[in-house]
Amino acid sequence: LPSFKQEWFDYYKSLIALRKNIPAFTYGDYEFISIADKKNILAYTRQYQNEKYLVILNNNAEEQIIFLPNSIVTKKPCFQFGNADLVTNRKLNLPPFSGIVLPFYP
Repeated sequence: LPSFKQEWFDYYKSLIALRKNIPAFTYGDYEFISIADKKNILAYTRQYQNEKYLVILNNNAEEQIIFLPNSIVTKKPCFQFGNADLVTNRKLNLPPFSGIVLPFYP
């Protein structure tokens, strides 16, 4: 049998909580967006009623620094993994294979 990994358990538990507590991740529409050309960054929005979230995933083995467009005004992250960090309201540090979910106003 594989050994139990608490870190993975906590990660999946937090993803389940995110989906259960935020209707946009269950019922919302999604739209892929381009915020970092040619950097292998996956970004998309989820929206349901008046809630909108920006999901950004770094699919690289190297850290990426991303600057959000001026049209996106974010709040405090509601989910982070892999030490992803919102440094300012525009700058994101994304370590290898990390991600972040940000509530925002379009």
